[in-house]
Amino acid sequence: MPEHVHNTASDVSPLEPYRRRWLHLKELAEDVRAHWREIDRWEFPRRGWWLAGDGDRPRDGAKYGERLLNNTITNARRGVSGLLWTGLTSESRNWFALSIGDDRRAAPDAGRYDGGYYDLYGETAPVRGWLAMLADTVRRVLADSNFYSEIFGVYDDAAAFGTAALLLEDDQKTVLNAVRLPVGSFWAAANRAGRVDTLYRRFTMTALQVAERWGLDHAPAAVRQALEQGRPDERTVVLQAIQPLVQSAERRAQSDSGPAPVSESGGSLCALRSALCTSAPPWARWESVYFPDEKVDGDKAPLGREWYRRQPFVVFRWFLDGTSAYGARCPGMDCLGEVKELQALERVKRQVLEHFAKPPMLADARMKGQLDNNAGGVSWVQGMDTGRVYTAPVYPDRFSASPQALSAILADIARLEERIENAHYSTLMFSVLFQNKQMTAAEVAARQEEKTVLSGPLVQRFENDLLAPVLDRAIDAILWNRLMPPPPEELAGAELAYEYSGPLAMTAKMMGLSNLERAMQMVVSLAQAQPDILDKVDFDQFVDVLADGMKVDPSVIREDAKVGEMRRAKAEMAQGQMEMRAQAQQARTARDLAAAKMGEGNALDLAVNG
Repeated sequence: MPEHVHNTASDVSPLEPYRRRWLHLKELAEDVRAHWREIDRWEFPRRGWWLAGDGDRPRDGAKYGERLLNNTITNARRGVSGLLWTGLTSESRNWFALSIGDDRRAAPDAGRYDGGYYDLYGETAPVRGWLAMLADTVRRVLADSNFYSEIFGVYDDAAAFGTAALLLEDDQKTVLNAVRLPVGSFWAAANRAGRVDTLYRRFTMTALQVAERWGLDHAPAAVRQALEQGRPDERTVVLQAIQPLVQSAERRAQSDSGPAPVSESGGSLCALRSALCTSAPPWARWESVYFPDEKVDGDKAPLGREWYRRQPFVVFRWFLDGTSAYGARCPGMDCLGEVKELQALERVKRQVLEHFAKPPMLADARMKGQLDNNAGGVSWVQGMDTGRVYTAPVYPDRFSASPQALSAILADIARLEERIENAHYSTLMFSVLFQNKQMTAAEVAARQEEKTVLSGPLVQRFENDLLAPVLDRAIDAILWNRLMPPPPEELAGAELAYEYSGPLAMTAKMMGLSNLERAMQMVVSLAQAQPDILDKVDFDQFVDVLADGMKVDPSVIREDAKVGEMRRAKAEMAQGQMEMRAQAQQARTARDLAAAKMGEGNALDLAVNG
């Protein structure tokens, strides 16, 4: 080893472990990224520079993707992304509700389950009100942030590449700030359970942005030089590492005990964004470290550091393959072969049309320069009366077969376009959201079951692996910033459950309701022969389950306690009316007896004299 190299602990940068892991993650993901680059070249007319393959240089506004001659793939992907946005997370509707998890459902003191959140496991009205208030707050936070614009890009990335990432940062104004990470700009790792819990990403910031966010104490020399020379918009590449902290038993106990006290500034995690804060607070479960892309002299501290109680990002995978951190399949991968063949056929179609309109010709050498081959052109030549042929197609047989060849090519193109659209669930999801009003009730039920079987697994994956982590993160940020009053005591230790009510989510639930409806129809039919069979049906429970499945506003469904009070009042009123009628009858009878005369052989004589 050279004498000037000192291999001591003090010479090792604290950022070195992060750099080593990033390089390792890059190496592991090279095969995946090669597949992404192929999809990017063939399916995107213009994309970010992270997958451009030009040495990771920014290419803002650069144009490429000349292979894309037929835009069926872009239309199909845009369609499925829009349908997912509308069917799962439409901003114009309440696409989720909050309830208590299954642990309370099975509790011996939970009370009767009357379906959904109408009489939720015997919970009190304050619990229901608090859950409804929390759900409204989550919706407001998501609407105030840029979540709905970014989630559309997440759906688009997932459909094209099988993997998509969404970062949910803290924001002092809007609570959360959603950032869709471009495919190719991030690297991920999964834990032993197969859940992605580690994310490294590269992104660019201007010199001014770096100074505004973290100051210049630990900024690279290039950033300081750019600001000094009046180039504040010069971009630099920054790395961010987000990974779980090593949890000891003591730290786990502290982090599970609840959030840290809210600071005077409002309790935002942004107050902890400091390169000087090197020790994690006791409640922290994840760390986020920012550092320069290139290792430079004085690389002793990160640009900034953040701590989180909840995982601040989501990596969605369209199809899982073991514990891989990246999606194994997706519509963009499944139809890549069709996309290539379709673009090749488009080129052949152009050649056929060009040869058909302007076929290669043979001409007399003496006519060189005298023939006008433009449309409507006139060539003035001598000897036209001799019947001599001056020009002729080079391939007369091919020229005559061009219409047939073109028809075959167009039919093949239509077949490939249909296969690409089917790979993106276009027909299926469109029929889920937009029913044919001309169909009979039986046809609607049959189609509904078919669509549920096909789309159910995909919808459930989006709910469990994308939407649930987003809601977890939003609720944690809301409680951290104390945007809600304390929960009722009945919710202590309870796990929240999410009930999704978007059109796609409701499709699966409606299948269960259709079975319930058919069962009730059969019971009613049997009751015509044996009326006592209706005693087997709890009609109150039937209404609760039906309303819960259809996500009816809970304010229109009365609780069992109120229904019981109303029925008791009705029974008491009916009993009182019966007693009044009996008393009236007795009074009439007494009056008639009093008015009757003895000795006339009437009923009174018979009762008295026998």
